[in-house]
Amino acid sequence: MTPLKNTLSALLLLLVATNASAQKSISYTRQNIPEALIVNANAVVRLSETNITMHSYKDMTVKSKRIVTILNDQGDRYQEAYIGYDPYVDIEFLEASIYDKNGQFVKKIKRKEFRDQSYGDGVSIYNDDRILFLSYTPTAYPYTLVFDSEYRTSTTAFIEAWYPLGGMYVSTQKSSYSINFEQPLPHRIKKSNLENNPIKDLSTPQSVQFEAENIAAVKPEGFAPTFTEMAPMVRVALNKFHLKGVDGQGDTWEDFGKWMYDDLLMASNDLPEASKVKIKTLVAGKSKMEAAKLVYEYVQENTRYVSVQIGVGGWKPMKASEVDRLGYGDCKALTNYTKSLMDAAGVASYYSVVYAGANSKKDIDEDFVAMQGNHVILAIPDEDDKMVWIDCTSQVHPFGFVGDFTDDRKVLLVKPEGGEIVKTVRYDPKDNYQKTEAEYRLNPDGSMTGLVEIQTRGTQYNDRFTLTQRTELEKESHYKEFWNYLNGLQINSIALENNKESVVFTEKVDVGCDSYATNVNGELIFCPNGFNQITSIPNRYRDRTMPLKLRRGYHDEDVFRIHLPEGYEIGSLPEGVSLINPFGKYEFELTQNPDGTLTYRREILRKEGVFPKEDYEAYRNFMKDVSRYDAAKIVLKKKRS
Repeated sequence: MTPLKNTLSALLLLLVATNASAQKSISYTRQNIPEALIVNANAVVRLSETNITMHSYKDMTVKSKRIVTILNDQGDRYQEAYIGYDPYVDIEFLEASIYDKNGQFVKKIKRKEFRDQSYGDGVSIYNDDRILFLSYTPTAYPYTLVFDSEYRTSTTAFIEAWYPLGGMYVSTQKSSYSINFEQPLPHRIKKSNLENNPIKDLSTPQSVQFEAENIAAVKPEGFAPTFTEMAPMVRVALNKFHLKGVDGQGDTWEDFGKWMYDDLLMASNDLPEASKVKIKTLVAGKSKMEAAKLVYEYVQENTRYVSVQIGVGGWKPMKASEVDRLGYGDCKALTNYTKSLMDAAGVASYYSVVYAGANSKKDIDEDFVAMQGNHVILAIPDEDDKMVWIDCTSQVHPFGFVGDFTDDRKVLLVKPEGGEIVKTVRYDPKDNYQKTEAEYRLNPDGSMTGLVEIQTRGTQYNDRFTLTQRTELEKESHYKEFWNYLNGLQINSIALENNKESVVFTEKVDVGCDSYATNVNGELIFCPNGFNQITSIPNRYRDRTMPLKLRRGYHDEDVFRIHLPEGYEIGSLPEGVSLINPFGKYEFELTQNPDGTLTYRREILRKEGVFPKEDYEAYRNFMKDVSRYDAAKIVLKKKRS
């Protein structure tokens, strides 16, 4: 090649490189993002590509590329530059690059610069799950992070799902997802919430392919379904799969449960003979439910919750003999151990997989057979074949009470003959009951002294009974926060009783308040509802976009007897009210008694359910009215001489 040709070639290469650099620079700037994707967004995913190659039922490669522009400090949580691994995962490539607000290259981060730490849950004493992650602190916003990764694994029980929208306050410019099968592998696909989104299904008999473009960020709204309930999603599962060294199968829940029982549970039921004899002696002469209760209490007294997550141990319980010897285990181990003890006591019981969580109820997806759930509990059929549920990790819950952690949701019941989807106990709004009775005396200087008694059942019991485990200072702080609308509240004494037999929690609190009533021109003005006011009002949304979801109903009844101060009489009383609507009911009334006292009665029943978005304003108005009536005032005037 001649010198001239060399020069021309070099110039051409320089021009191409400069042009490519310019294109990259433009593509990584905020100005290149459609304005509609900036609205309500703290971050914009410019590109998300997930390409999965299924080599066989126990061999897959996952290659990902993610480009995200972080617009502000609230968007840093969407960096998501991490990869989890264990002995069954080989990370083949890991790299990140940072670009500034002008799209100019800042730095490249190689694998060795990622932080490597145990992916612990805070309670595991053994855990071989680890995570490599990038924690980048920017010098200015916006900035763009490019993250590339590739790994190969023999565990195919969990195939990465596709979430074209990554969360609240984040929008997506372009996202794609593909699974290519090098050989025919029977599989199932579950598509959720794809309608009303710009998503294309390009799947073929040999591949799964989806694409999405320009999905605007979602702004959260109060009293709405969770993001995962509304977000678009695609999940894929193999009929035959591999789980950390163990083959699995199941295209129906019956078959899947049979596999779990045979391959994950059966070998762990090896309770020592000495322990079997001990349990048989413990329950001798008892009825089935009495025996089950004694076994549960035995587990509560003799074990503690500690997680062990090694290999398939994330899904397969420790042997019952090990739990018996060591006195600890995770939810799987303790549930399997309790089941083994129940077997020894002659009580049938079933290992049950559930999605646990107090803030929301999530079902095992009945329409998508796959590894699901994050917790395990035990089901015990009673004489009528209704299930009594126990959480074997809890050392404090009464027998047969699981509270809001696992109530009212579909679970996988694992039986010797196969799996079955059933539902856990549901606490109706009237079951979630609170009764507050109080007697208090108002003094001429506006101060108050009184005694309050609160009894709770259902999920309201669950919210309160752990008060017994708090220090005296923590208990006092609890009541001052609970009655934070009472200025100058004093807590004189607290007596708590947890009746586990009837599952009722009772609180008796001796209170005082220096400024309960306000003196205005010689008149005393005070609120008769001193101990169960609703003070918060749902936010207003001019253009509500999401349905109204009331997650858990409750029922409160209040009866307060009020002694008026000497030298005063009623000036004015608020009129009682009764409100009834699809969301529940609210009633209160005030009665003057012959002995000069007042009786304040109040009842609120809040239902649960999902309502159209158009109903949100009506619900908000209902709660506004409740708050207003709860704050209604009595006026006392001085008696004439």
